[in-house]
Amino acid sequence: MKEKRKARRINEKAAAAISLASLDYPHLDKKIAHCLTEDISIKGIKIQCEKFFPINSTLKIQLSLKEPTRLINVLGKIRWIRKLKACEMFEMGIEIVGTSKEDLSVLKRHIEEIPGIDKEKYYSWRSNPRSS
Repeated sequence: MKEKRKARRINEKAAAAISLASLDYPHLDKKIAHCLTEDISIKGIKIQCEKFFPINSTLKIQLSLKEPTRLINVLGKIRWIRKLKACEMFEMGIEIVGTSKEDLSVLKRHIEEIPGIDKEKYYSWRSNPRSS
């Protein structure tokens, strides 16, 4: 299977509060859902959540990054969703479609500071994504 990701991801279980950002689905509950990330990149997030959101929904997402703890806000669009068989949870692939320059900078630094990432490989991958 060909890798479709546009940016390197880190595995991180971080708390995320998400809610609908658009009025496209007026019948859906607008309450905030508390979820957990599985992985994070500067381009997208994989999240597990008890609440269902339709594909292409735009979400407001507040991420609570770890070590050190940092809060950032992003807008994301659901690109895929699947129900997990073992429980009443959904797994979603979310593309980041909007964030402030400050929050994007915090996210980039956070990914770069994660222990165990080969910085040389990370930077060379970012500068030439077709070389992998």
